[in-house]
Amino acid sequence: MRRRSVPIRDWGERGLIGWLRRQRQRVPFSPAYRLLKGIGDDAAIIAGRGSGKLLVSCDALVEGVHFDRQRASGADVGWKAGAVNISDIAAMGGRPLYLLVSVALPAGIERAWAQGFFRGLLAAARRYGAAVIGGDTVASPGPVFVDVAVIGECARPVMRDGARAGDALFVTGTLGDSAAGLISLQRRSGVRALERHHLRPQPQVEIGHLLAAKGIPTAMLDMSDGLSRDIRNLCDASRCGAQIQAGAIPISRSVRRFCARAGLDPLTLALHGGEDYRLLFAVSPRKVAVVTELEHCQRIGTLIEKGYYVQSEAGIEPFGEGAWSHFAAE
Repeated sequence: MRRRSVPIRDWGERGLIGWLRRQRQRVPFSPAYRLLKGIGDDAAIIAGRGSGKLLVSCDALVEGVHFDRQRASGADVGWKAGAVNISDIAAMGGRPLYLLVSVALPAGIERAWAQGFFRGLLAAARRYGAAVIGGDTVASPGPVFVDVAVIGECARPVMRDGARAGDALFVTGTLGDSAAGLISLQRRSGVRALERHHLRPQPQVEIGHLLAAKGIPTAMLDMSDGLSRDIRNLCDASRCGAQIQAGAIPISRSVRRFCARAGLDPLTLALHGGEDYRLLFAVSPRKVAVVTELEHCQRIGTLIEKGYYVQSEAGIEPFGEGAWSHFAAE
């Protein structure tokens, strides 16, 4: 019997990744470099020489999906391509070392745009102490396509699967700024500070490294898909649920002012907006006091046995997933 064809949009990004994780692979063994963690986290972990560990990850950006050349300069796209990869290293508590970039460009693209792209990528690498060491450039018959691979290092990587019910849930920095910036760009509102949040994300390398070095998080990831989705990503890995406090979610004055003028709900942007690239991490009850003394770390809730709930003045309600999803249906 012929199998029914199922479009990938009915499977979803998580379905695809879940299937890939279940495929059996013969992992090559090297006495010098041993795989400690593969598919399913922000980066793979490889045991290096001595006590250090290598972190390896990659992310792609596609014109028309992740950026619009009418709104983003070449330098903006280059910076973002580097920053989103470096953020994966920050999510593990590491520091970035090297970047490799492959970019497919239409033959008719302006030379200035291409030069700007590489200047932006190099600037992001320099800002976070990394170097661009190679890659590939090819022609594209369609949109611009960028794929960056990053290599980092960390002595004590933090993964997603170590949290337990009862742990406190924290974020670093405010949420919703990138989503508000994207709307400002789309509506040509000209709110430059918010637009910069979207075009030039700032990976949380220093605070991520500090948290990992102190052994504080039981689980951690960076928020690219939106708080509502990324809470589920962390909880799925750790096999628990979460209850968050709506009033505790940090939202900047800029976002609140913009939403008031634009007729938007700031809490919706903070919950479901995505691309903030802040860190979401869990902390055992005995270490909560240590975290509250750190700058830019805000407690937003607690991990529970199962379910996903938000508490507000209206009461406690389940929260859905309005966040970004590749392939649309999940």
